[in-house]
Amino acid sequence: MSGGSPLASSLTDMMTSLMVVFVLLLVTTLKDVSEQKVEAERQRAEASRADAIAQQRKNRIQEAWKRDRHGADDVHSRFLILQRSLPGVSVFQDPTDPFLIVVVIPEKELDFKFGDHKLSPVAETILRSFGSMFMPILHAPDTLPLIEAITVEGHADRRQKISFANLEISQKRSFEVMKFLLEEFRASFPHFDELSSVSGRGDKECTVGSESSDDEQAKCRSVKFKVRIKRSETQRFIDEVTREGLEVGDGV
Repeated sequence: MSGGSPLASSLTDMMTSLMVVFVLLLVTTLKDVSEQKVEAERQRAEASRADAIAQQRKNRIQEAWKRDRHGADDVHSRFLILQRSLPGVSVFQDPTDPFLIVVVIPEKELDFKFGDHKLSPVAETILRSFGSMFMPILHAPDTLPLIEAITVEGHADRRQKISFANLEISQKRSFEVMKFLLEEFRASFPHFDELSSVSGRGDKECTVGSESSDDEQAKCRSVKFKVRIKRSETQRFIDEVTREGLEVGDGV
């Protein structure tokens, strides 16, 4: 007999074909695994780079915020002389916003009569003393560039029991205070006019009831100077990030 049987030849061809298919599948699988590994490495590298950029941005904005906060603390310390030198005046940084410095003149020092907004001679004397200290501090070369805005706020008690009336009287009182300071000091200290605005808050921040004693009500009556400090370094960072086409996220 010569040659193999047709069945043996067919089996050999089938086995050869299966081997070729197996090899091709193996090569394809190995290639896919290799490509997946490369892609995973690329994604890890991109994630690592993104984390590094985010951390860098976070560090930079924290440093910018610290520089701005240092400036606000310095301005606050300069205004504290008002509290040490003028009876009744208090100076503090807002507990919820360190970039807002609040200077309070109690109404009893300004001697407003009930329901009246006109300044008495006593009030004018106090405001003149206040302005003679407040204005030079505000206009000092190391302070003025840090000031964004000043709001002169009037606050009332609840004795009138009518919120609108309290709002109106507080607005008029804050306007009278600002008007007097401008008349007295605008020629020598012009930037106060540029930076300032007036606001009447009425009894919105009064924490005592309408039936409370006058001593308790007096805690609500005041004129406040709210000095807003710029956040220049922080804003500079945000502008820089914007120019780079990046977004400042919540974690920054």
